[in-house]
Amino acid sequence: MVSLKDDIQYLKGVGPVKARSFKGKGIEKVKDLLFYLPFRYEDREFIKPISRLELNTFSLVKGKILASMVSTTYRKKIKLFEMIVSDEAGILKVYFFNMPYLKNVLKEGETVYLYGKVVKDNYSKGYFSMQNPEFEIETKDDVSIHRGRIIPVYRRIGALNSKKIRELVFFVLKEVGEEVKEILPDSIIEKYSFPKRKDALKEIHFPVYKEKYPFSRSEFVESLNNFSTLFHKRMIYEEFFLFQIGLKFISRKYKRNKKGRSIVVDLKLKKYIGKILPFKLTEAQKRVMREIVEDLTSLQPMNRLLQGDVGSGKTIIALMSMLIVVKNGYQAVLMAPTEILAEQHFLNFKRILKDTKIKVSLLKSGLKNSEKKKVKEEIESGVIDILIGTHSVIEGDVCFKKLGLIVIDEQHRFGVIQRVKLYEKGITPDILVMTATPIPRTLALTLYGDLDISVIDQLPPNRMEVETFLFYPDQISRVYEQVLKELKKGNKGFFVFPIIEESEKMSLKSALEGYKTIKGIFSNYKVGLLHGRMKTGEKEKTMREFERGEIDILVSTTVVEVGIDVKDATFIVIEHAERFGLSQLHQLRGRVGRGGKKGKCFLIAYSQKSEDTLRRLNVFVSTNDGFKIAEEDLKLRGPGELGGIKQWGGGGFKFANILRDRKILERASTDAEFYIKNNLLSKEVFKKVKDFFDEEFKFINWG
Repeated sequence: MVSLKDDIQYLKGVGPVKARSFKGKGIEKVKDLLFYLPFRYEDREFIKPISRLELNTFSLVKGKILASMVSTTYRKKIKLFEMIVSDEAGILKVYFFNMPYLKNVLKEGETVYLYGKVVKDNYSKGYFSMQNPEFEIETKDDVSIHRGRIIPVYRRIGALNSKKIRELVFFVLKEVGEEVKEILPDSIIEKYSFPKRKDALKEIHFPVYKEKYPFSRSEFVESLNNFSTLFHKRMIYEEFFLFQIGLKFISRKYKRNKKGRSIVVDLKLKKYIGKILPFKLTEAQKRVMREIVEDLTSLQPMNRLLQGDVGSGKTIIALMSMLIVVKNGYQAVLMAPTEILAEQHFLNFKRILKDTKIKVSLLKSGLKNSEKKKVKEEIESGVIDILIGTHSVIEGDVCFKKLGLIVIDEQHRFGVIQRVKLYEKGITPDILVMTATPIPRTLALTLYGDLDISVIDQLPPNRMEVETFLFYPDQISRVYEQVLKELKKGNKGFFVFPIIEESEKMSLKSALEGYKTIKGIFSNYKVGLLHGRMKTGEKEKTMREFERGEIDILVSTTVVEVGIDVKDATFIVIEHAERFGLSQLHQLRGRVGRGGKKGKCFLIAYSQKSEDTLRRLNVFVSTNDGFKIAEEDLKLRGPGELGGIKQWGGGGFKFANILRDRKILERASTDAEFYIKNNLLSKEVFKKVKDFFDEEFKFINWG
């Protein structure tokens, strides 16, 4: 017997070794396997005669193995198992690379089914061939889930290919079908004519085309691949519905609370902050600051999202908000996703506040135990006014005396769990979360349903658009010429690499390799190196030298992606630009042109095979608009970590895509509001909501 609650390793054909690969994909229980979705569907209903095969199409053929042999390729010395297969009307050459053991599996005289892409045979002209096709040997009963139907195709998990995963999912659905209980209220199922949950899951994994459908078989396969069948829509809706119920309950909890403290912003405080600020605010910053002041002085705690493009001045808004709270007798904390960003904030705040009595401290995992202990003692005693740190600030032994404001930088790197942990360290503290990953406002209102939203939609007057250029490896000398021109003007900049050191698995240039190369090419200039494995002291020293002009070129990994603010950096070269997402490229580009000088960004792409890659890079070259870039990134890559979705319980959405399925999201949001307002939800639904989010959401009264 198999149960949905069983550990995945006890499933037949898995075991402890393969289970580790499954768990790396978030599949720990048997039930999780049902939510590992096909990424593609193939129609293998019809067997095609070999004589009628078409080049570059995927086809299912059936034939007898006439001959087979194992050989070694001439150049790369790869073991090659090859067969000649015939269906009496034609001959097909079949090759399996690095699989010589198949000689003992696929034997001459046997009849096999093969599914793969039809290509020209490079070894013998005039024939078509298949390379590494899926195969199945004909048996007496000849019943198969791998052909004669529409087939789900799964991404490989460790040593398990799509075929093996298909067999496991089929077995699980057969064994535990009745355990799959309904979640949605009957009224919603009736309202949208949704299939039952167990039927939807079965059809998503093993769809069956029915003649009664008002569309053709090919249209049905297309809708499967677009996740637009009614079965997919039902599961997409379910995820959004649970998500919205949880989000609205969190929002209600925040809004029901009263601060129990008074924050005053008078003329004296405004003048005090005005003297500290190193520059004037833009009109957009002033507008946002008025919204935040209104929240801070309200009786209800602030719960606000601040969106702003790279370099729009979010950090200064955060500092002003923190100063208001501190001057009213409370503490403030800023949590950043990386040590280098936390360090950057700490150094900036210390510089701006150097002539004040405000105590700013840094807490991160890289500190010595004695230093950590001292910081924690000073937080608890109230000596520290502003604490800046990484995840370290949410550790259990970090206690504040009077926490009044929480600021979370780069919200897309965190989720609600981290926000809640910080929230519980104060008595109804105000919360300000910031992101430089813009998303459309209507989508943000639904996705961040528990937050009010402010947008800085204006760049400071000293910020100019960064010119962006795309180059390929054979043009790299032109990039070096442009960099040399910048250096001769007395400017400085970055070379960014995707990895720290060379890897046998990835043919990518590394920061360590690049550092040596760039030192040799620009031998008359000072070249520095920065990456995540360096000790904190080394990183701080390197950054200070770069800021002071003692380093002209900083070779780095993506640790410089956010928060690095070096005013006179004017150029950035991004190696292997094709490896980065649009939002990440936009963040990296935002490191230059911050001090009034024109910035330049040089992309070097080593692979342009994918149409999506070319489209992504061309979009990036054509615009500096963060909202356009974020929208395009969503279209190309899906929601990814947008809004900390991967931080929600269960690893995020399995079926839903917040851009593709925006209309369903809005519908689910409206329905969730109605069902909560009218107290129409059962305890079973709330239990599923709680499971969907996380056990750590114990502070919510789920009814």
